[in-house]
Amino acid sequence: MLAGQRSHTIGPLTMDRAAMERFAAYSGDSSPLHMDPGFGTRSQFADNVVHGMLPLMHLPLLVQEALYSTNWRITRINAQFLKPLFPGEQVHLACVLEGTEDAPDLEYRVLRAGTEHVVTRGRIALQRSVTAPLVTGAATGLFAEAPVLSSFTLEDLNKGLAVAAEVQFGPGQRQALATLIGQPAIGGTLAAQMACVALLSTTAGMLLPGRTALFQDFSATFDRPVPSGPATLALRTEVATVSASTRSFTQQVELTSSDGVHMKARLTAGVTRPDHIPPSMDDLRNNALSTGLQDKVVLITGAARGIGATTAKLFALHGARVVVNYRQAEADAMAVVNEINASGGRAMAVCADVSDAAAVKDLMSTISKAWGPVDVLVNGAAAGFHGQAFQETTWEHVQRDIDVIVKGAFLCAQAVLPGMIERGGGRIINLGTVATEVPPKEHVKYVVAKSALTGLTRSLAVELAQYNILVNQVTPSMVETDLTKGTGPVALGQLRAASPLKRLATTTEVAQAIVFLASAQAGYTTGQQVRVTGGMPPFA
Repeated sequence: MLAGQRSHTIGPLTMDRAAMERFAAYSGDSSPLHMDPGFGTRSQFADNVVHGMLPLMHLPLLVQEALYSTNWRITRINAQFLKPLFPGEQVHLACVLEGTEDAPDLEYRVLRAGTEHVVTRGRIALQRSVTAPLVTGAATGLFAEAPVLSSFTLEDLNKGLAVAAEVQFGPGQRQALATLIGQPAIGGTLAAQMACVALLSTTAGMLLPGRTALFQDFSATFDRPVPSGPATLALRTEVATVSASTRSFTQQVELTSSDGVHMKARLTAGVTRPDHIPPSMDDLRNNALSTGLQDKVVLITGAARGIGATTAKLFALHGARVVVNYRQAEADAMAVVNEINASGGRAMAVCADVSDAAAVKDLMSTISKAWGPVDVLVNGAAAGFHGQAFQETTWEHVQRDIDVIVKGAFLCAQAVLPGMIERGGGRIINLGTVATEVPPKEHVKYVVAKSALTGLTRSLAVELAQYNILVNQVTPSMVETDLTKGTGPVALGQLRAASPLKRLATTTEVAQAIVFLASAQAGYTTGQQVRVTGGMPPFA
């Protein structure tokens, strides 16, 4: 037995781009993760990373430091690549020596210089070997022709899938390894075997899977000596297992010649997700320009006047079939419908008190018979916006606002839900107000009801997302409409003066926000408030 454990270290060794280029030329591993700056920038590391195998090429020097000779041969070697190295970083190679005098065992680590964090760890088992002469000559890579980069995705990798390549080995390849690790020449079986180990980098980074590879670990054994003279070897790798959950796979590797199998290895590689490729102009023209509202059935409650009426017209201009709901203003509702239909749109008016469950049921029945299920629901109905001092407000006043604003939205949302689920999704947009954040005096009943509507919006967004039903809220500041006629001219003037834009919002600007949330352009937006406030607080 060796007399106790002995520790040895070499380095620092610089893993710069020049070293990476030499390793790529030697091993054939020119994977873009290592060598293409653009690819590196797009990778999960936001930079190129050093070949994990590059520091291991210096193991013959570590063995020489620990055992005073390179006259050894590898019986087993393994490695786990724990952390990436970036171009220009320095490393130390350290080992603890165990085993016997004739069969030493090195537990080695690659340490990031400065922090001494472990980047790679592994073991290498050795046996004595005959002395081999130093080799000098013209350095040559392991491949007569550079390997072609593969681009296998995880879905491509099935058990039994195999890839093969032809490798050349002889004095030129030994000299290339010597040059790689900064030595004038190199000899011994150990160096020849490390050349074989280098091929595992190429196996993962170029052959299988190639472009998508993240080399994780390997283990290798050597069954017979590597040829010392010029020889052609066959490299073959085959998928052994695939894990979709970890996006990784294992492969069995063999390096053979006419003499038989020289190296057997098993390696694990992660498979990165495909590069994100921005949509083409044609993709955007076909899929992102349209609002997706053509022929959609849109129900707008409280749509006879103001924001609701403008929203109905704007939806119609986008090709939607619009239901104008009203409770009392029949003439105004019909005026909206007639204008839409006269301009080539499609609209109908339906009277219903949305705070009444039976009326809502009849409303949905009318719509369904005419056009089918509702695709978009806009809850805009309100009981009024008249100021009233708190001490003069009864709960009946508050209840009326809650019934129209909250109960109405609640009942309509429940009523459209089955049809939206059946069609694979839908949109619900509630009309809020900044008054819930900056309450005006004498509007407690309105603020209470609209605050509850905000809570309903958030709750439904979470619960209905599973059905692809998106629920959002448009929250405008003061809009000059019939609803706000009770606000005096002095107060309106103060609001205009306080606005960074020095004006109030228009019904068109609020309608545009509503239509946006209903459109295909807001397909990943739910549970949100779109504030139409002209730069006034509150800020989202």
